Amino acid sequence: YGPMVVSTLKKAGLPTDIQYLPFVESSYRPTAYSRVGAAGMWQIMPRTARALGLNISSTVDERLDPELATAAAARYLLNSRQKLGDTARTIKSSEKYSLFPFVITSYNYGQSGMVRAMNKVGADYMDVLNKYKARGFQVAVKNFYSSFLAARHVAKNADSYFPGHKVAEPLQVDVVTIKTPVSIERLQSVFSVSEQTLKEHNTSLMRLVWTGRRFVPKGYRLKLPKSATGRSDQVAKLNSLPAEEPKFVEYSYRVQRGDTACGIAKKEGV
Repeated sequence: YGPMVVSTLKKAGLPTDIQYLPFVESSYRPTAYSRVGAAGMWQIMPRTARALGLNISSTVDERLDPELATAAAARYLLNSRQKLGDTARTIKSSEKYSLFPFVITSYNYGQSGMVRAMNKVGADYMDVLNKYKARGFQVAVKNFYSSFLAARHVAKNADSYFPGHKVAEPLQVDVVTIKTPVSIERLQSVFSVSEQTLKEHNTSLMRLVWTGRRFVPKGYRLKLPKSATGRSDQVAKLNSLPAEEPKFVEYSYRVQRGDTACGIAKKEGV
């Protein structure tokens, strides 16, 4: 995913060294989850994801899409740079200090938290680390920027730390926009790919889609292994097929006083 991340950062006008931040967040795993609910390569929380324009539903969690999540992370960091830069300009002698450590730390601690720290202590990052006191400003936050620097150092010197390592090839994919809801089984058949291959390329699709209880939704950008001959014939075939009937018919149940989850399940036979 490295080339895609670097390209996104360049387009956003951000330093390309930020490409090393996902090593700290998730070890570059698109499907990573944290115990507090953060998800994806960039470990974005649900509330932040929605504010950044990412969709989270029973069928798709766009935090798990490497491209969409990277674009969202870039938007967050751009906003941090603007917000923290505005704060720094109000502080005397702030031009002597780098804004970059504050921007990176804001990814863990939040923009408002870093604004409070700067307003209270100043624009010297080392002063903030040593002097700022707040309930949430603890070891993990204080170590975040140094962890980023360590990850950057190791990645840039990978030949020394991992002699003989091989760099993975950049991911090459074909992208097909789904025009009508479709099952995983139909996609496997039309595009002649396995379910495992679809899973590896479409990390944002949720469990209900893979178990057949939901269709891949309309508008979803399906990723497939790069084909030397193109996908036009397969796409035409997919679009010509009649709409599928859902395997499972779902209905609503209004919870009554005294109901339990087990009781409802037994009553409804699920």
